[in-house]
Amino acid sequence: MNYSTKTSNKIVMVTSVPFPAITICNISENQLQDIQVDDVNDLESYHHLDEHSVIENNNSDLSNSSNYNIDDIDHLNNYSLSDFFMFCSQNRKVIQCEDYIVRKTTQLGLCYTFNSYEYSQSKGQMYVQTTGTQTALTFNMKLNQHHSDQGVGIRIVLHEPGEEPDVLNKGFNIAEGFSSYVSISMTKYEYLPSPYSISDNQHCIITNTPDFVSPLQFYPKYSYSACLIECRRDFIIQICACKSVFDPVDFDIHYKTTKQCNCQQPCEFVEYQYSISSAISPAKIYLPFLKPIYQDKNFTG
Repeated sequence: MNYSTKTSNKIVMVTSVPFPAITICNISENQLQDIQVDDVNDLESYHHLDEHSVIENNNSDLSNSSNYNIDDIDHLNNYSLSDFFMFCSQNRKVIQCEDYIVRKTTQLGLCYTFNSYEYSQSKGQMYVQTTGTQTALTFNMKLNQHHSDQGVGIRIVLHEPGEEPDVLNKGFNIAEGFSSYVSISMTKYEYLPSPYSISDNQHCIITNTPDFVSPLQFYPKYSYSACLIECRRDFIIQICACKSVFDPVDFDIHYKTTKQCNCQQPCEFVEYQYSISSAISPAKIYLPFLKPIYQDKNFTG
């Protein structure tokens, strides 16, 4: 049975809009000064793995090795918040970065999220009433390029506070040595639930009702990206009975599943579009004035 549908687009003028969550990752998640000689081969192998790497049945002793310690890798991934963020400001006021930013473990390792789900739950939804660079959220960051084992820059993903950031497949990169401005716009999508389909006989799932129970085990709020990430982890467990070092600590490696990925898009969700403009920063004329400040902050990059 076919159901006729139509698409309706409209622009709504509002006085405020919800502020997105912003997840920021260092492209080079490891610091060279912490890498021992024995780590180099491990890093070379690690950087050539991605989510599309072929996974075969596990026939190695790695998962059963008592000599394997997660701390051997974790100590490389040690950019603290103070290592990463020098200053934060919003609405022309300096804010304490640690009051708004939390650590976030992702497929790229340790990242940091501004306006996270935890923050919005404890402090309430963050809104923005004005646009433009004068009142914009600003991060002054240090990347220490001499300590990087890969390229120098950051990966930024814009998402809803309750949505799991897909740092491998979404977002954009910003290079070191530039003052970059990101203009953001938000688009909200609302689909009709079953029996109407959103595409190719796929139906959306209603997630904003009081009786909705999320099928996810390790994420507080259902999102399409979180569902895909969790399904991929289930598949890896099924094949090799192992997990990534960046999976949740309580993730059960003995969990068995035969389900296929049947992730549904929520019937209501938002997406963020962005445009980036950059300029080299700082200008050489300012270097004598900035050098003492950066040295006082233990800046070595």
